[in-house]
Amino acid sequence: MRFASRIAVTSTTHVAFLRALGAEASICGIGDYRSLYEGTLATRFSNRGVVALGSAYALDVEAVLALSPQVLLADPISVQDASALERIRQAGIPVLPIFEYLDADPLGRLAWIQVFAALSARTEPARILLDKEKEAYHKIKAAALVKSCTPVVLSGFPYRGTWWIPGGKSYLARLIDDAGGRYVFADRGGSGSFSLGAE
Repeated sequence: MRFASRIAVTSTTHVAFLRALGAEASICGIGDYRSLYEGTLATRFSNRGVVALGSAYALDVEAVLALSPQVLLADPISVQDASALERIRQAGIPVLPIFEYLDADPLGRLAWIQVFAALSARTEPARILLDKEKEAYHKIKAAALVKSCTPVVLSGFPYRGTWWIPGGKSYLARLIDDAGGRYVFADRGGSGSFSLGAE
């Protein structure tokens, strides 16, 4: 496969990479579609130009097979359903695990754009974007070193009565630290999230 013009994604985190490369139109199917709130892809979905593939926890294998994308990008939750992915592979659809959201280094996470660039034949735009964003990141980080105050930052996401909080070694904690902030939960948890009661 030289490049893919029909890409199915199991996570909306994949969308941002393809959008940044100008390759959003290559997305033909998406899991976790309820997380689409704006933009061209949400419009295409509502007009049935993009097919719902279920969720990461319940990938709709029949929808993937009927869609017949050139590649299925699978997030860490989707890859746990080995039997579903094997059926998809047996149908001749390549499955590419994409674990970018597990990268706790912000620039390491950004570097995943190179995978999306290879799939969409946009390696040069990705290189330019990566260089530009790295430079901007380092400038912001350097400016934060000479700050006059240290903001205290609290972060989290409520879901079904539980407050999910990024761990102290997570991507978000690193962003806060690099921007000169002090993360409230810097000493709790690892690189993933942990939960607290919503109250």
